[in-house]
Amino acid sequence: MSMTFSWRLVWRLVKQWWWLLVVGAVLAGGTGYYFASKKPNIYAARTTLMVGANIRNPDPNSRDFGLTVTLAQIYGEMAKRRPITQAVVDRLDLPMEWWDLAGRIETRVNPTAQLLEITVFDTDPQVAALLANAVAEELVRQSPASQEGVERDFVLKELNDTQAKIEEAQAQIDQLRDKMLGMTSAVELSEAQARLAELEQLKSNYRADYVRLANLLNTQSPNTLTIMEPASPSRRPIAPNPKKSAAIAAVAGLILAVGAVILLEFFDDTIYWYGEQESIVGARLLGTIGRFPAKSDKVIVRRAPRSPAAEMVRQLRSKILLAQPGRTFRTLLVTSAAPQDGKTVAVANLGAAMASAGMRTVVVDADFRAPSLHESFDLPNVLGLAELLSAGRDEYQALLDKALLETNVERLTLLPAGRPPLDPTMLLTSPRFPELLDLLLERFDAIVMDSPPVLLAPDAVILATRADGTVMVVSAEHTSRQAARRAIKVLRDQEGVNFLGVVVNRIPLHHYAYYLPPQVTGEAAAVSLPRRVWRRLTGFLKPIRRRLGLGRERIHEDGRVLLSLAEAAHLLGVRKETARRWCASGRLPAVKRGLRWWVEEEALQAMLNVQLGWDPDGWRQVVREQARGVTGHRGAEAPGQPGDAAPAMEPVAVDSNLVREEDADGPA
Repeated sequence: MSMTFSWRLVWRLVKQWWWLLVVGAVLAGGTGYYFASKKPNIYAARTTLMVGANIRNPDPNSRDFGLTVTLAQIYGEMAKRRPITQAVVDRLDLPMEWWDLAGRIETRVNPTAQLLEITVFDTDPQVAALLANAVAEELVRQSPASQEGVERDFVLKELNDTQAKIEEAQAQIDQLRDKMLGMTSAVELSEAQARLAELEQLKSNYRADYVRLANLLNTQSPNTLTIMEPASPSRRPIAPNPKKSAAIAAVAGLILAVGAVILLEFFDDTIYWYGEQESIVGARLLGTIGRFPAKSDKVIVRRAPRSPAAEMVRQLRSKILLAQPGRTFRTLLVTSAAPQDGKTVAVANLGAAMASAGMRTVVVDADFRAPSLHESFDLPNVLGLAELLSAGRDEYQALLDKALLETNVERLTLLPAGRPPLDPTMLLTSPRFPELLDLLLERFDAIVMDSPPVLLAPDAVILATRADGTVMVVSAEHTSRQAARRAIKVLRDQEGVNFLGVVVNRIPLHHYAYYLPPQVTGEAAAVSLPRRVWRRLTGFLKPIRRRLGLGRERIHEDGRVLLSLAEAAHLLGVRKETARRWCASGRLPAVKRGLRWWVEEEALQAMLNVQLGWDPDGWRQVVREQARGVTGHRGAEAPGQPGDAAPAMEPVAVDSNLVREEDADGPA
């Protein structure tokens, strides 16, 4: 997938993957903090040395400054080499090798101050200071400054001796001059003047020697090392720093999470809604359906007709009817590319929107493989399209009147799918199906059909050839672009299919949050992970419950036969959740024993009698034949009611315990 940068894309990624960014940063930061806090404290000790002696020279040479910087760098490397570190290890008798000590040393040269800093790291601050000073002392000891120190001491001693001689000669001169003041003899004066001249000459010689020694002492070499600041134990450790480590790790984790999001987005083939789009995967966009609360009543047009979601459905109805000016769409097919796209809810709401516009509408559940349209209107699925297409001509009209169910929406009728047949494709390709559509068009103004997904079965393409227009529903953040393109290609390539366009389902209604409930979820969401785990666990425990006598399908109590919720839901053609809701609301008479609902057989029989007109003595034989796998596309004549055909029942998955229990107990 190619990615085009936009702030809208960035905002969508942040909203979609914020949890991954938070988890990545928190997990990495917490891990960094934990491991940093487990490390021992590290202390640093630093010794500072001066390279050269230009600071003592009153007339320094600029060339010497550059030379001292180079020498400082050389000494910094020497401090970590074997001659220095091995000597320190031997002198201090350290329990380590020279390379271990070298790994703890760090040097830094300050070129502007001619300073060399030697830093040693250790878990003990006393040991760190001791090692730093020892390395500096050993470096000074092995430098040329250690040999020049002996010569310097000798020169200094000679200089002091010469100064003492000059002072002694000056004292003799002063004493001789004082004596000459009292002399009267010419011979004595002559001898005194000669002695005075000798002392002046000796003093002059001493002065010359003093100047020479002083010049020799002041001549400093740039290749000298002097310890200026010895190391001292530190009170605060420099590492570890758990907070800093956690911050760095959190940033690294956030960067990795961002990279993962970009990688996932690059390979993500899901359809997303950005707003203000005219086409989806190369097909015309007819409209959108909002993401509204997933309550028991899924027909939002009836439940909340003034809501933004209902208004979006009505706009979709208008766009579909005006999709091709000059053409009337009385038969409309709504399909999808893959399951869980929300096409069934779209059919229910689109049919309700047409009925609210004054059109007599029938919604037909032609999805034999997973019928669920009756659930949207809270109606049973006992007799429907499958029985109509399998029945004979003489019973066709009577079955149609029984199969059509009035919904809680005015002018809207439901034709459920009925019991799933063995071969749905053969029923849809039979000549009876076009005849049924013509018969429905005589009674109703519009037909809205639900079908299996296009890529799941050929039923959708067959139904599309019978419809005036076909609409495909895709779900935002769910449907694959590749699957949508393949489904559209299949519909467009089929001769006789009038493909109108695409409808995007489950659009977030952030701009209408004031009118919507606080929790907004999809209508056809996938089964949650906890529920899948629970189903898997109960599947493993089911054989054990049967062996222990638990999970019975029926019980006898006070002369009554009570059916389990699963068996009652199976006979009504609804889900257990729907049957449980009917029991709780009183629509289906039932009693509760512990945590389980039990349905009275007579009450269920009465409901089926009202729905189908079955003979009270004949309905259980139909149920027994269905449980044993007896089939028939022409319908079976119910006992006790000659001439009145019962609806055809296709075999469905029935618990074998039910058959064995009925055989053992006999008919009620």
